[in-house]
Amino acid sequence: LYQWDFMYANLWTDTGDRRIGYISAYQYNRPFGKKDLQLMSVFQKIVNFYVNAKPDVLFFQSALEEYMQGALHGSSRYHTRDIYQLNNWKDADHFAVIVLYDRDGGNRSSRDMREIDAAQDQLEANMSPMQALVEPDRIVFLVNLREYGPYSKLVGDLRQYADAGQFVWGVSHEFTGLENFAEEAELADLAAGRARSQGLPGATLREAAVPLLMEHLHTAPHLDKLLHPDYQYLRQLDESGGTQFAQTLFWYLYDNRSFMDASVHMGVHRNTINYRITKIFECLGEDNFDSPQNRLLYLLTYLLEHPNLK
Repeated sequence: LYQWDFMYANLWTDTGDRRIGYISAYQYNRPFGKKDLQLMSVFQKIVNFYVNAKPDVLFFQSALEEYMQGALHGSSRYHTRDIYQLNNWKDADHFAVIVLYDRDGGNRSSRDMREIDAAQDQLEANMSPMQALVEPDRIVFLVNLREYGPYSKLVGDLRQYADAGQFVWGVSHEFTGLENFAEEAELADLAAGRARSQGLPGATLREAAVPLLMEHLHTAPHLDKLLHPDYQYLRQLDESGGTQFAQTLFWYLYDNRSFMDASVHMGVHRNTINYRITKIFECLGEDNFDSPQNRLLYLLTYLLEHPNLK
């Protein structure tokens, strides 16, 4: 088929009842001519012959792709157990899901599309093995970490090979159980959305989780009544006396009560932190932060009030 500056040819099984892929081409410098169409036809026949001559490889890949599509958008004729057997995967295998979006939302010229294709090819060449499901607005990758390597390697490779000028990505937590694929893809979407909103090249779900939680907590009923009362009292003292008690207590608790680490975070001398903490507990009347729940509530309260804290 030839439309505008884009030409593609479908690939089918020998029986002709199943499309297994396609070959695409974009115009460059001149319009397509009759010889280009003939060349595409010959190339289609060669590739079609090759993939049908290797049915084990063909259906090994297409079954997984169909399973992914079915899990995301409906039902698949393949059961999770089928996919494990076809891929020689184990019940204990760990997986991760990556979603990849065109940073500009897909509104691109044919030259831009060639750049997107090249960037995608480079990513897949350097990050193998992983199964891709190409959708109109995104690419979803399923990665078996036993085959690929540690989760940290996957994230490091994404940062290195995903073209930040072309794509924005999100990656799920590491998980077990392929039946969780669709849910993990949604979570990877949340991470990608957070990265896009912040102008970042990508984000793991762990990196996106805290700000996403904060967004949800801000809509909680009676939020002002749930905030730590000591934070509200110290903030009032700061506003009236020009102190930094609320912030100092946050970093002190965040740094596991280390005067030195808190002083580094705030850019002041250790003795300054020591002095402020002494004054804070004089104002509060007691140090009741031995309780992990109490410390967590104060830290959470401060983060809710300072969502852009780095």
